[in-house]
Amino acid sequence: MRRNIFLCFSIFSISVIFTSCGNVSKKNNVEKADTVSLLGRWTTIVPTDSTTEMGIELKANGVAASVNMPTLPYDRWQKVNDSTIAIHGTSVFDGEKMELTDTFELNTEKQTLNQCGTDIVYKRAN
Repeated sequence: MRRNIFLCFSIFSISVIFTSCGNVSKKNNVEKADTVSLLGRWTTIVPTDSTTEMGIELKANGVAASVNMPTLPYDRWQKVNDSTIAIHGTSVFDGEKMELTDTFELNTEKQTLNQCGTDIVYKRAN
């Protein structure tokens, strides 16, 4: 009798472990898929030169880079939630360097990143 109870408990425990591990794996895959869909170049036209683009490149593993913005080199990014991205970088002005984190609202329908506190809107580059 004790052996049967132990066997039933063991089978139940193993099934719970496999079920919970499966759910974690699926959740991680969804998060990775969401993050992967953000990778690439997000650009806008330079206000002083309509033939040139500037923007941000979101790379794998949270790496970010600026596009044609030498005084604002970005280095890393993270997805804060479904509609917000934070991008870290350094502002270089008159020889002074200052760390900063810019926040962007993500509009998945329009495929845009709107920089919070500004009127700058980056669109996903093709």
